Amino acid sequence: MVLACRTTDAAAPPRPRRRARCGASSPPALTPTRRARRTAENPSSSPSRARDDGEVANDVRRIRPEEGDTLKTLRLAALCDAPDAFSQTLAAVRRKTDADWARDAARYASALTDACFLAEDGSQIIAMGGVFVADGHGELVAMWTRPDARRHGAAQRIIDAVAAWCCQAGLSELRTGVVNGNAAATTLYERAGFVPTGEVRPLADGRRLEVRLSRSLA
Repeated sequence: MVLACRTTDAAAPPRPRRRARCGASSPPALTPTRRARRTAENPSSSPSRARDDGEVANDVRRIRPEEGDTLKTLRLAALCDAPDAFSQTLAAVRRKTDADWARDAARYASALTDACFLAEDGSQIIAMGGVFVADGHGELVAMWTRPDARRHGAAQRIIDAVAAWCCQAGLSELRTGVVNGNAAATTLYERAGFVPTGEVRPLADGRRLEVRLSRSLA
């Protein structure tokens, strides 16, 4: 199983929007177990944007194998905040067991075909995004930024980290999808260098359409 949804979102669609009942008005703050460190899977550097040599911002890191609970909390928070921005439903995610989340985190931490990146601000995790390899390209998925941390560059830094990971994997293209009408996400991706492919496809629920976007990494 890959990261939950192909339709991505770094900021919730413009109001009004439907909100899921999640028992809390805002997603919880998350505290990382320790600061980011250099590894072969997660190179970091001081610039805030990805560099040609594959280095990424030092406040963005790859998820760690033991962070299944963190992954679970982030995904539930994202779906509570913006249920219509993702193809996977809150109900489906809630059915996953702790063992499922632990396996996902372990895979995203080290796999050559899947990864999940987290953005930190001090002691808190404020954004996430995932990627998997599909048909010779990278697929950017599960993008989300905490509402109180939006429009400060966290989503862009996640995208840069994903692009760097794709370059290291020898991929020359990064694709993603946006639910039709999600102007905030569309603007984010266009600023990050994505362009529409012209492809529009229905989501599994049969009521929404996904607009496909692509960014060259060559």
